[in-house]
Amino acid sequence: MYGRSIDGKSLTLEASGRLYRDALVLVDRESDTLWTQENGKAVKGKLLGQTLEPIPGGVTTTWARWKAAHPDTRVLKKNIKESGKQKESVYADYFANPDKVGVLGSSLKDRRLPPKSTVFGLAVAGHARAYPAKKIRGLLVRESLGGKRLLLAYSQKLDTLFAYGDPGGSESPKINGNRIQEGPESWDLSTGKALAGTADDLKPLPVIRSFWYVWVRFHPKTEIWKK
Repeated sequence: MYGRSIDGKSLTLEASGRLYRDALVLVDRESDTLWTQENGKAVKGKLLGQTLEPIPGGVTTTWARWKAAHPDTRVLKKNIKESGKQKESVYADYFANPDKVGVLGSSLKDRRLPPKSTVFGLAVAGHARAYPAKKIRGLLVRESLGGKRLLLAYSQKLDTLFAYGDPGGSESPKINGNRIQEGPESWDLSTGKALAGTADDLKPLPVIRSFWYVWVRFHPKTEIWKK
């Protein structure tokens, strides 16, 4: 998720129908610049070299999990009429085939992980780390990346990973339902908002949910998190 303002001007962004390093590309109507969804950078056009500001807090999960966690959610529904049915996603076959790398077919040299394994990617100050989805269930850990102290927490409800700046407490944090608990202090796991105690809200960092083959193409020197 990104802000859509550059140099004080708001952009109108939409899907371009193109791919860059196997990641979706957006285009803005104002300058016809192309922006990659993976890191928000302009890859072609008048605004080449600019970067959209990432907004932490975006969640990629299933509708079932989101609805269970937020039952009062309002839904944007497209008005698509074709024989009374909505078309199946054009990517259905691609997602269903674990051996197909890239929508148009592609190769990958870095095989540290299976190409279509899901990872949660975090980039800080030019350093990147991939957290394999299969290995982070129940994760709550303090660590460093790019010189920044982090607190990472996995949400069982949403099946996703959240990253925050480490508040620096002296006690070991624990997950209690949808809360991160550390002594008398507690925070909402999915927003970082302080719920009890005297501590400030946690500062969120953007986490990208991606296939390994896409993440490593944008971050070829990425680390892979290990327990």
